[in-house]
Amino acid sequence: MIDNDIQIKYTIKGQNVSKQLVDEFGVSREMTVILANRGIDTLEKFKEYTQFSVQSLHAPELLLNMDKACSMLMRKVAAKRRIRIIGDYDVDGIMSTTILVKGLRSIGANVSYGIPDRVIDGYGINERLVDKAIEDGIEVIITCDNGISAVEPLKKATDAGILVVVTDHHEPPEILPEVYAIIDQKQQEDTYPCKHICGATVAFKLIVRLYQMMGYYEDNNSLKLTEKGTATGAADYEDLLQFAGFATVCDVVPLLDENRAIVSMALPILRRTANLGLMAIKNAAKLNSPYVSAYHLGFVLGPCFNACGRLASAETGVELLLDDNNEKCAELAEYAAGLNEERKKQTIDGTELAVSKMEEEWNPENPVLTVYLENVHESVIGIIAGKLKERFFRPTFVFTDTVAKNENGQEIPMLKASGRSIKGYNMFEELNKCKEVLEKFGGHELAAGLSVKKENYKRLVELLNANSPLTKDDLIPKKSIDLFLPVSEISERFINELEMIEPTGQSNPKPVIADREIAVVRFQLIGKIKKYIKLVLKKNGKVIEGLYFGEKEKVENRFIKVYGGEMLGKMYDRYYELNEAELPHATIVYKPGMNEYNGIKSMQAIIDDIWF
Repeated sequence: MIDNDIQIKYTIKGQNVSKQLVDEFGVSREMTVILANRGIDTLEKFKEYTQFSVQSLHAPELLLNMDKACSMLMRKVAAKRRIRIIGDYDVDGIMSTTILVKGLRSIGANVSYGIPDRVIDGYGINERLVDKAIEDGIEVIITCDNGISAVEPLKKATDAGILVVVTDHHEPPEILPEVYAIIDQKQQEDTYPCKHICGATVAFKLIVRLYQMMGYYEDNNSLKLTEKGTATGAADYEDLLQFAGFATVCDVVPLLDENRAIVSMALPILRRTANLGLMAIKNAAKLNSPYVSAYHLGFVLGPCFNACGRLASAETGVELLLDDNNEKCAELAEYAAGLNEERKKQTIDGTELAVSKMEEEWNPENPVLTVYLENVHESVIGIIAGKLKERFFRPTFVFTDTVAKNENGQEIPMLKASGRSIKGYNMFEELNKCKEVLEKFGGHELAAGLSVKKENYKRLVELLNANSPLTKDDLIPKKSIDLFLPVSEISERFINELEMIEPTGQSNPKPVIADREIAVVRFQLIGKIKKYIKLVLKKNGKVIEGLYFGEKEKVENRFIKVYGGEMLGKMYDRYYELNEAELPHATIVYKPGMNEYNGIKSMQAIIDDIWF
């Protein structure tokens, strides 16, 4: 059996802050420690981190080539020339496309859109989409969330007389496409202050600047519609900002600087949204509460849009957000939610199959986890790779079958793979070391894709492991503890203060809080199928409830290693009471929470990790 109980290595961050800083922030000492651990150690930084307005957003004209692109679009919109948006099949691509189409249609532009098919086309604009644009008499193409690397397809578009504006946020290649304008904050000459905005934010900035230059929005300090904009029917900036915030969460960009401001401002808009598609997807995903958090975007609603691009067409997601018919939106939302359920089933089945095959094929001494799955849809292998990476803490590649054709039209058996990585293993660089056996590869530090001839699969696996720079220490997950707080000292005030950290995500993680030497009074299985554990904890004479929603077997096995199986039986026996001296003790990493039942509030610990 493969042991998947990954023991995390914890280190402790600072625990001391001055009374002056506590007083300046006006929050508890515990909260001040957590903020200081994030580099928020002055009143100015505290205000920047917790207070947001339109002034928190950088001016769109700071993006290189922005005004050049908008000047051209002003002319083409006024002349009713045909404009086509080419997006991408993930959430960021769907939201980017929606922003551009909605923003342009609202001011009377003659605009259509297209999104590549994940299986047929692969990522980004390609010759098929360019040929279709030429055939349709398109005069302007705007890419979003793609295009920065599409040198050949965009050359074909330019040669055909199409003016191309690339809006993207990915790393530019050495050779850029020769197009009318490129807007990508990662270009070498670009001085835009926030380098990690997503594609939808770039699209949002384009519409905002276009509206400003046309006199529809006031300056960047208000972004309110002018009288001219109201008369024209231009889109309200809040209506567009909600899509940028949605994409910012789902594209897992750092939730710092402008990104944090965008999400923080977008969440209240999403909670009261008037967009029929967003309301419909909330209903279809059974999100009954009006409260929408970054978690709901990333793990409940976002996957419904992603499933469209994975198992069908991402254009369904755009249509859902643009349609103004309640019945049609409800129908499209149910379809998207159904696709997501199918995606979840395929992911679960594929992950179980992968673990089963690993028992037979994978050598745990190998630093890189590789697994080949026949008959698994290529659109879910990336998700499966992510699940395995989290479970076994290894850079992971999941392969499945595909075919390619040679010059003579003969089919060649191929494998396609998607990879997800851990810190310290740059997937793109490591694949570059193996390029002699690869047909195609691409990606970045933490995620990549490749195709390889089936006959070269074993050689690729050998090279990936032989070339790996990872040490044994690199394969131990590491987390920093923000704060040691006895569970007996959890307060309602502190629980409320933790909301300041939201929205949490990439580069702004949830605080890690720990306690040790906690007496464990009892275990109890909870949930419909009794798969979770409730623990009765005791610290400093105070009894508090602990809830663990991970794998119960992991907790039980850890307990047995220290206290034995007989003691575990006693812990589950509700009629057996251990005396104080016999009680086992635990160390936990947890999130403070509150339970309210019949009007009575009690503090509880939501346990992320536990050991004895």
